Amino acid sequence: MALALNKSLAVPPIVTGVVIAAIAFAVLIGGIERIGKVTEVVVPLMAAV
Repeated sequence: MALALNKSLAVPPIVTGVVIAAIAFAVLIGGIERIGKVTEVVVPLMAAV
């Protein structure tokens, strides 16, 4: 994913990693309810891509 963003949008892989890590951290801290909420948003985006 990081390489794809780097090649298509010139986003450095470290930025992609930091953003994904921050999202994962927020989800883990929020617990199961937040995991459900994030999944509701992420899955349709993944299907669209």
